Amino acid sequence: MAIMGTAPADDLLLSIGGVVCLSRLGSCPVLKPLMAARYGLFRLPCAPACAPSCVLDWTEGPAPERGPSVGPGPVVRVTDKGVSLSRRDFEARLVPSAGRDGRAIWRGTCRCAVHPHSADALLRTLWSVLLPRAGGALFHACAVRHGGGGLLFPGVSGAGKTTIARKVADGWQVLSDELVPVRADADGLFRACPSPFWGGYAIGGASMRGVPLALVVFPRKGRREAAAALTPAETAHRLLATLLCFEAGAEVAAANVAFAARLGATVPGVELETAVDTPFPDLVRALAPWLGKAALACEPPASPRERISDLRARLRATGAHAFRADGDSMRPAIRDGDTVFVEPCTARDAVTGDVLLYWKPGPGPEDDILVCHRLVGRRATAAGTRVVA
Repeated sequence: MAIMGTAPADDLLLSIGGVVCLSRLGSCPVLKPLMAARYGLFRLPCAPACAPSCVLDWTEGPAPERGPSVGPGPVVRVTDKGVSLSRRDFEARLVPSAGRDGRAIWRGTCRCAVHPHSADALLRTLWSVLLPRAGGALFHACAVRHGGGGLLFPGVSGAGKTTIARKVADGWQVLSDELVPVRADADGLFRACPSPFWGGYAIGGASMRGVPLALVVFPRKGRREAAAALTPAETAHRLLATLLCFEAGAEVAAANVAFAARLGATVPGVELETAVDTPFPDLVRALAPWLGKAALACEPPASPRERISDLRARLRATGAHAFRADGDSMRPAIRDGDTVFVEPCTARDAVTGDVLLYWKPGPGPEDDILVCHRLVGRRATAAGTRVVA
C-alpha cells in the first residue's frame, strides 16, 4: 500500500501551532517552490472542507539589495478595519470576514520580496498576530520532547537555545530551536507545538504533534550544572521578555501579561546554569526533581491531524511504516484489524491497481481522516491529471 503525498499546487495550506493559513501562490513562480520545500512538514493537503483561519493572496516583489535582515524590524498596525504588516521587504493587509461556520477568517493580500528569508519573516510576523487570537503565543525558545512532556527553554538571542537543540541525540525530539508556539487546550493544559521557524539548528519539528509542557527552563551559561526553582511571578516575568509581539497598546500588553501569568502559574519554572559542553542527559538529571513533580507519564491523545502528521513524518524518515487498519471499506483485500504496511508515494508515481492511503482534512483537527481506496484510473482537470480512487 502507498500513502499519497501532497500534490504540487498553487495553494500552500499550513498548520502551525494549530493555526491554519492558506497561502495562494499562483502569482509567485519563484517563491512557490521555495516555500513548498521549506514548509512541507507543516503542509496540509488542500481540501474544500478544511477551514483556515487566514487566506492570503501572495505576489512577488524585487529581491532586497542589502539582504532581508538589514533594516528595522516589522511593524504591525491594528485598526477597526483590519491588520497591516510591513517591513522593508514585505507588506500585507488583512481584514476579518465571516466563515462558513460563523468563525472569523482573516483575508488579505501581501507582496513579498523574492527571498526565502523574507517569506519566513512575513510568516513569523503573521503568526505572531494570528496565534494570540487563537489563545496562544510565540516564544523565542528551544523546545524538546522528553518522556511524556515537553521542556521549554526560553531565551533571548545568545542564550544557548540552538546549542541545547544540538545536544539532543534524536532530532525527532526537537520541536524548534528559535520560535515555539505555546497554547492552552480546553482543559487549561499548556502545550508546546513544533514550528518551522528554526534558527541555526535548521531541523526539528518533523511532525505537527505538540506535547504538554512539563517544565519551563531558563538557561544561563556557567561552569557547572545547577538548577533553582522560580516563583510563578518570576517565571511569568521572564517569559514576557521572550514573547514575540510586534503589536503595541495597553490591551495587547495586558493580554500578554495575562497569558504569561497563567503559564507561569500552571507550569513550574526553573533557572538552569549549564556549561556549553554539558551533554543533554546531564541537563535532564539536573532537572529531575522538577520533572518528577510534573508527573507526565504519557502524552495525552493527540488529534487525528497530529496523528496523521506523525505517520507522514515517520514515513519520510524511514521510508515505510506499519499500522492496524480500522474499517471495512477495502474488504476483502483489507479487513478490520489487519496490519497494513505503507510506503510514500506521489500522485505521479501511482499506477492503476495500487491501493492508496491519503490524508483527507476536515473542518478542524478532530475531523481529519485517512482514506484507503484502490486506484482505478486518472481524470484530466484544469489543474492537471487527477487520480480517481
